[in-house]
Amino acid sequence: MPPSARSRRVRGTTALLTALVSSAAALAPVPSHAATDTSTAALASASATSAYLPFDLPSSSDLRASSRKAFAHWVPSLPISLDNQNPSNDYYQRNFLSPTGEKSKHAAYGGFLRDRPLGRSPLSTSSWRLEDMKTEVRSAIAEGLDGFTVVVYNFPADGQTNQQWTNIKLMMQAAGEVDPGFKIIPMPDMTGSLGGTSVATMSKRMAELGRYSSAYRVNGGLVLSPFTTEKKSVSWWSSVKTAMNNDYSTPVTFWPLFQDERKWAPAFSAISYGASNWGYRDPTWNSPTTSWGPVGRMNDVQARGDKWMQPISVQDERPRAGRYWEAGNTQNLRNSWQIALNGGADAVQLTTWNDLPEGSGMQPSPKHGYSFLDLNAYYLTWWKTGVRPTIKRDAIYLTHRKQKISANVTFPQTVWMKRDGGTASRDLVEALVFSRAAGTVQITVGGTTTSCAVDAGVDTCTVPLASGTVSAKLVRAGTVVSSLTSPTKVTSTPYVQDFEYVASSSLRQGTTATTPSVPGTATQLVAASADSYAQNDAADQSVGSASLLMTDGNPRRAAYLRFALPKAPAGKTLTRAVLQVQTTSSPHAGSPSTYTVALSGNSWTEAGLTWNSQPSTSTTLGALVAPSPSTSYSTPLSVATLKPLLGQSASMAVSSSAEDGLVLQSREQGNAAERPQLVLTFG
Repeated sequence: MPPSARSRRVRGTTALLTALVSSAAALAPVPSHAATDTSTAALASASATSAYLPFDLPSSSDLRASSRKAFAHWVPSLPISLDNQNPSNDYYQRNFLSPTGEKSKHAAYGGFLRDRPLGRSPLSTSSWRLEDMKTEVRSAIAEGLDGFTVVVYNFPADGQTNQQWTNIKLMMQAAGEVDPGFKIIPMPDMTGSLGGTSVATMSKRMAELGRYSSAYRVNGGLVLSPFTTEKKSVSWWSSVKTAMNNDYSTPVTFWPLFQDERKWAPAFSAISYGASNWGYRDPTWNSPTTSWGPVGRMNDVQARGDKWMQPISVQDERPRAGRYWEAGNTQNLRNSWQIALNGGADAVQLTTWNDLPEGSGMQPSPKHGYSFLDLNAYYLTWWKTGVRPTIKRDAIYLTHRKQKISANVTFPQTVWMKRDGGTASRDLVEALVFSRAAGTVQITVGGTTTSCAVDAGVDTCTVPLASGTVSAKLVRAGTVVSSLTSPTKVTSTPYVQDFEYVASSSLRQGTTATTPSVPGTATQLVAASADSYAQNDAADQSVGSASLLMTDGNPRRAAYLRFALPKAPAGKTLTRAVLQVQTTSSPHAGSPSTYTVALSGNSWTEAGLTWNSQPSTSTTLGALVAPSPSTSYSTPLSVATLKPLLGQSASMAVSSSAEDGLVLQSREQGNAAERPQLVLTFG
């Protein structure tokens, strides 16, 4: 039997994040609560998502008709952007992902984070924080979620504010403006500074949040779900409830979260509507069948007449704390949902949406895209409707780590993660297959192909992890109906220790024969038509059709790429442009420095490009940071600059004054997935 609180949260990062978001930019005032989006538009987004899912996602209105509610745990310290900068050179990239960021304060454990939110180009509006919150709300709605549980780390002093408190209010405002049906549950974290707060302050601040229309109410009361509720006594929380009702006319429906509900929930039952815990992070301790496991604990709470909110987790790694749990690819996520299904959970909480220092985030990110949210949508629909969704589109979800557990890193970190939990570490690639009929899945890892028979419905195939490219395809009656190459290569020499699973989906990043187009959008992949590099230490020498691209500040080198840009489809305009490149397997291929991507002249050829003949550059298109070898990187480019060039050839140069060179795969690379390309989105 697992210990009661082995996977409880580590809160040592709170002070750091508080300081950061307070200083990253000036505090923004909380705008008015005027509605700007219609509920109809929000509901439509969920329907459009079905094109990327193996099943048809019910409408938000149908999902919300269920009494079962699904929330995701959102932290205000890590929104989509901290500084409204290009993601290739923003605070996340410079200071949290780089081991030498924030003056190397995170160097011992290889950097503060291993993943980040999907980036975006800088927004010109002063309300960019609010717009980012709206994006997160829309992303959650599109995957079937009912709302967020929002962590409250601290309260500002009277008459003052701080960025985290502002972000919480902005999120509550964003929810109300995007869709009145999307709700927020305040979750004051009692493990930090709030553990010493007074009844008066707690009741005042929670009532302040309760005034937002997006605040979730049950039986006429504001749902309040403190994290680690047991840090305060039953009588203390009873006083909070009384004060909120009497002093602020805000009745409370109390739904506490405990580290171990077996010890604390019975005493709190008299003042509670339900109970929850933070849960476990590995499939052994998240067993949906064992007699001592989560299903039995859930049923004990329900037997007292209380509701249960089941934690749904995907994985957990904490470099700063030196801990990780073995998630077993998607097994822990699937087990979490099976617990909710088997036990009849009244609500679920995805733990988490964006708690990046714990490596548990499910929000759209560079490392796993939308894959984990898409998988959640399948099980969420099953749990809410009581009917297993019908597979309408063949799909493959690939999960693997970018390194073996035993791999040696190249960065000199000194704090190493050690395994926690009850599941042994493993080095496997998993293909989670959603198949309309029986077939065969073929997984290729580092040039070795393994085949597994898969049944109709949901099935898995696992093969050993090895260095190189990972891909998979689903074959039925001799025809490939779905295929996918993971955007992340496996390396034997990782830059830093990283045990998070990466994930990718054939319906979003691969090919599936039955995939319909997404209404209102069109995406085109444009391969480089020419590429080469120039070097000033051989100023008259051409490298011709080189198998790699080099760019450096000493000796000076600049890489050039040319793309034949398509015309915009009829009735559409360019809305997003992304440059995708791959670093080579050389241990020194990556660089934490920023490389400028700039528009250049077209007066060059692969055979004739030299340092002395290189064309001049003009407008900056974007910035590229690619710190690790054998890794795919994407950087947004200026849409305004590229729009007038549609239908023509456009060249761009990648250069920097940094003295640590960057080595990229060229268009001559044998694996097409690693060649430079543009991803253009028209809408």
